[in-house]
Amino acid sequence: MIQECFELYKGDSDDAKIAQVAANVEGLCYQPMLGSEAVHARWTRVEDTIAFAKLIGYEKIGIATCNGFRPCPENPASTRTVPCTT
Repeated sequence: MIQECFELYKGDSDDAKIAQVAANVEGLCYQPMLGSEAVHARWTRVEDTIAFAKLIGYEKIGIATCNGFRPCPENPASTRTVPCTT
């Protein structure tokens, strides 16, 4: 089963592209802390998601959040609230 999963991440499939770009973004995001074996994320999760979207070539993405989400006051046009239907 593990070998089957590795095969999915090779080539030009959508799964392979997503896995490769996600790994690249993760490598870019984390930096080692001096004098330690620990790593530090230099981007927020939102910045990480934006980097992923740009590198994979997406122009629009949808992100599901809780009701506590508020639009960014600096750029309110960049967000849209869509009611959740269950």
